[in-house]
Amino acid sequence: MNVELTITKPVFVTGAPRSGKSVVAKAIGRSRGFAYIEEPIWIWGGLPRVDGSDGVSARAATARVRRYVHSACAAAVKERNANRYVDDYAYHALSLEFLHATFPDLRVIHVVRNPADVIPEIAYGWMRREHSRPMGTGPKPDDVRQPLHVRRRRTITRAFSSPWAARAALVFGARAVMNEIELRIRGRRRTYGPRVQGMAGLGSKASAFEVAAHQWAGIVRAARLAGEGLPEKQWLEVKYEDLIRSPEATFAEIEGVVEPASGDDLSDLGRQAVRPPEEVRNPSRIGARLPTREEWHRLWPIVEEGAAWYGYQAPF
Repeated sequence: MNVELTITKPVFVTGAPRSGKSVVAKAIGRSRGFAYIEEPIWIWGGLPRVDGSDGVSARAATARVRRYVHSACAAAVKERNANRYVDDYAYHALSLEFLHATFPDLRVIHVVRNPADVIPEIAYGWMRREHSRPMGTGPKPDDVRQPLHVRRRRTITRAFSSPWAARAALVFGARAVMNEIELRIRGRRRTYGPRVQGMAGLGSKASAFEVAAHQWAGIVRAARLAGEGLPEKQWLEVKYEDLIRSPEATFAEIEGVVEPASGDDLSDLGRQAVRPPEEVRNPSRIGARLPTREEWHRLWPIVEEGAAWYGYQAPF
């Protein structure tokens, strides 16, 4: 994959599933020069993982892997006639040290949402076949979908563009098959979103709420601890609740980290991307069952440390 294009200051928007990261990434993607790449599994999904999780360690950032990642990101950017890269990928939260080793000038936006709201939605994701729409978003920037045969051809082309992309197709294709089988037999997927360390030991007896709580806690903890080791101007944490209540002020902070092209106002783009608070769906409105008070008493100790970092209170 020979692409003569330099990737500078790529932006990685990450966080636990259902936390609102796509709201941020799509707004940035509307800024001049940016290419918004939605959950690019074909780039990242085939990289070597840390045992027991979907994280990629800094040790994996060999010269060969760095060349591949730079080339793959450059190709995605060039395909969209842009010069800067932005994606929204929950798995990045477990791999920030690898990303920094690969892109020393990266920018990371970690989006966090109250576990009392997000855990029911993550649990719901474990129980259904299709992902629900990202919360708080308006239409996609490119909502005119291409014909099915075009999308299939692109998927196949990407899968065979490199050994890493082929491995990603195999890994996530196998997960999709196993998810379908597990849904039919047990009523729950084998995987949903990033695997964090310790999840494999939960076993099939753990409820979807417990799995979701461990997942949220593991992702938030990994992202925060790794993010604190990044240069100050290259890392920002955003609370989803602030994003919804005060989109202009929140995107002004994001703009200071992202450094978009001169003349672009992320505050205005962010205001357009975020729905008013009264229009944002709550977990029960997408069909997610809310935990009972007794269940929350068992769940909250799992997320209590991470919740305290952001001032979230127990819902009981």
